[in-house]
Amino acid sequence: MRKITLLFVIILMASMVFAGGIVTNTNQSAMYVRTLNRNASTDLDAVYFNPAGLTSLENGLHIHFSNQSILQDKGVETTNPALNVSKYETTIKAPIFPDVFIAYKHNKLVLSGGFVPIGGGGSLEYEKGLPSFHRPLAGLVAGFAPYGVTGYQADISFSGSSVYLGLQGNISWEDSENLSLSFGMRYVSAKNTYEGYMRDVQVNPGGQWTAPENLLYSSAAALTAAGGTLQGAIDGGYSANTLADLVGAGAITSEQRDQLVGGLAQVGIDATGYTVAQVQGAYNAAAAGMTAQGDEIAAATNMDVDAERTGTGTCMIFGINMKPTENINIGLRFETKTSLTMENKTKVDGSGLFPDGAKIKADMPAMLAAGVSYKMNDKIRLETSMNYYFDTDVDWGGTEIDLENAYEVGLACEYSVSKTFRVSLGYLYATSAATKDYQTDMDFGLDSNTLGFGIGYDLSENIGLNLGALNTMYTKAKNVWGSEEYYKSTLIGSFGIDYRF
Repeated sequence: MRKITLLFVIILMASMVFAGGIVTNTNQSAMYVRTLNRNASTDLDAVYFNPAGLTSLENGLHIHFSNQSILQDKGVETTNPALNVSKYETTIKAPIFPDVFIAYKHNKLVLSGGFVPIGGGGSLEYEKGLPSFHRPLAGLVAGFAPYGVTGYQADISFSGSSVYLGLQGNISWEDSENLSLSFGMRYVSAKNTYEGYMRDVQVNPGGQWTAPENLLYSSAAALTAAGGTLQGAIDGGYSANTLADLVGAGAITSEQRDQLVGGLAQVGIDATGYTVAQVQGAYNAAAAGMTAQGDEIAAATNMDVDAERTGTGTCMIFGINMKPTENINIGLRFETKTSLTMENKTKVDGSGLFPDGAKIKADMPAMLAAGVSYKMNDKIRLETSMNYYFDTDVDWGGTEIDLENAYEVGLACEYSVSKTFRVSLGYLYATSAATKDYQTDMDFGLDSNTLGFGIGYDLSENIGLNLGALNTMYTKAKNVWGSEEYYKSTLIGSFGIDYRF
């Protein structure tokens, strides 16, 4: 019954990543939401996307704030006929997803910093659990088939949340008119929470619902009673005799002897040649074993979990910005791996899978980002970006062997309606790091296509406003056995404001 405790195995919180790699969020500004391609940015969101490009800012202090409201639907559909539920769905909500950037430029030097939700950022709840929660319960039906059991029912729920907060600092300098360099570091503080329970598990022998352990307790009581019928013979001095001797002495009938032998045969014991004392001992041992099995099932099918995992890590960020012509800008950024170790802080752990103080590796992968911005004329600007994630180099306690390196590529167009008003449309294609062997109902990755659009408006010379929305459409995928199909969709609305002192 240990398999039932898989109810509470939640692998990382990649399930809550909204845009980017299998762990990393890259949707870090309203400008990103409306274009999806910002790796060559020379605006204030370059604090995250292209730190070396900040040298294109005007001298002075620049401040950016943006927020995104995120809604993600995800689910699993199973074809396993033994499960009570075929569709398991949840909605991840993140109404507050803020980014704060600040930069101070003086001539060729820029100092900047940023606060970003670099991973996670949402909460979810599966009111019906997931297929992996139900499969062990369906196994109870098969295990109790001799009792006439044909179905199960249970009260199952799971909820979780995740937030990886990043605090970043950069120094950027202009090496020449066409070349700028940057160096930065990001500190990541991660917290995942897990709450769930499994209660009131029942099976239906003869159409009557009862806890499965009760069937074993009833069988144990019957075995004890059967062994007890021999107590009179033992008290009468027949403990060393066989059942055949009791029949010969008229103490029991041959039918009773056959029933006693047959009862032990049903639990896998051949009582041929056993003495009366041995037969009673065998019955008592079998009863104790069934009672222990009932206790184990009761513990495994009635449990609560209330735990959290926290950890911190750092990474380094290197950047290059090149401007080969007046109309072309190229940005490059490399982030090293964030080595992250999460530690359990557990209040209740009926599953045994969240021991208090245990540590789990949960690295964030290194990534290479590149972008090109091309101003065709006074009206039209094109942007393209590429992100490459070194997912196979992370340490996730062994599950990383089922990952591939993921990448994203995209294209955006911004059209200036006037000197103060701009509209944009962006597209992004992203692959998932997850292979078929990696896909499970609790942690799956899907390829996606995203469309983003929005507007930019200058309220004054010092204040800029951006509004954007995106829709991510994911390609469905199945597990390695083909019995489960995974799907999701994401909608994001955003606004941002830039202010220059």
